[in-house]
Amino acid sequence: MTQVFPSSLAAHSTNVALARGAFWFGLTCLAGSFAGIGSIALARPGFTAWPVFAAIAVIAVGGLVLFLVPVAHPAMVALVILIEAVGIAWYAATVFVYQNSVPSDPSANSDTLFISLATTAMLMFGVTAGRLLPPIPSVVTAFVLAEGTVTALALATRHPVVVDISATALFAVLVLTMILLRLSRARSRSAEPVISRANQANFAAVERERADSRVSALVHDTVLNELAVVSTRPPGEVPQNVRDRIAASLARVVGEDAQGGEALVAGESLHGALAAAVDTARAAGLAVTVEGDLDAASALSPRVASALGLAMSQCLGNVVAHSGVNAAELAVIAGDGILEVMVVDSGAGFVEQSVGGDRLGLRNSIRGRIESVGGSVQVWTTPGVGTSVSLTVPL
Repeated sequence: MTQVFPSSLAAHSTNVALARGAFWFGLTCLAGSFAGIGSIALARPGFTAWPVFAAIAVIAVGGLVLFLVPVAHPAMVALVILIEAVGIAWYAATVFVYQNSVPSDPSANSDTLFISLATTAMLMFGVTAGRLLPPIPSVVTAFVLAEGTVTALALATRHPVVVDISATALFAVLVLTMILLRLSRARSRSAEPVISRANQANFAAVERERADSRVSALVHDTVLNELAVVSTRPPGEVPQNVRDRIAASLARVVGEDAQGGEALVAGESLHGALAAAVDTARAAGLAVTVEGDLDAASALSPRVASALGLAMSQCLGNVVAHSGVNAAELAVIAGDGILEVMVVDSGAGFVEQSVGGDRLGLRNSIRGRIESVGGSVQVWTTPGVGTSVSLTVPL
């Protein structure tokens, strides 16, 4: 994980995961202690269990505070240490009193399970504190607090001092694990700059490729398409509106290359982009019939509007260049969250699968551009009958 995420994120994620697991494991230990003491209370009516239950609750409260608080403050840390110290002392004193009261029961004097469960729970709460404080000092503090309190209380009450082997072994494993994690993070931090530079270089290469693709498609959609339209006109002066469209297309290409975006020319809405595409096609001699709800296009975002306008320009340019007819129909239909634009001609038609790989109009400038904004393209065409292209984009 530390090789995939930045070190700070990996360390935080690991600490949070350990803290959560340790908290619930600590509660499980306290629940086991509660159940064991409860079974003794049921078997021995003279045994008063409520002090032990109260002590368990106090220890659990300390762990809950460490689990829930968002940040650590010195006063909060001191309060939790005090709560845990009182809880373990109360718990151990009550268990010692019980053990001393039943000397005839060998298990009461020799079995350290109940003490071990409580100290293990406190050790786990020390791991939980590692999400707020330095992990290793937190675990060491919890272990010393738990074992030190129990040992001091045993000496003060002349109770046999027994080394808690299970809690000590768990403490050693936890500290070793945390040391290994720190070493692993140190190694990952040394490698992180190299990985970061490689990622940045890869990202820059991908973005440059995307920008080049956008500029190439934009040149094909606008300048080359309009020049192709001009080439179909009879000799003579090029109309002013066609010259204006070519100038605007050149400005758009320059802006795209400089900014890396497909913004519309200033002040141009989808309605304007669609009207410009129609005007360019009409200037080339194509009779375009427009029907439908053009005003619905105002709900499109600028990026989607730009893509749709450019794709429409390519569609009409294809009709001029390839259909062999001089008329086309354009329909704008607003649906439930979508806008559909259809271009229909009764010209030569074609077989889409047979279009050469060097022909980028339908593949990149229409289908690729519309799909890049979350839309879809459908083409119905039959050789000798005509072509219908449906462009659907989200509103």
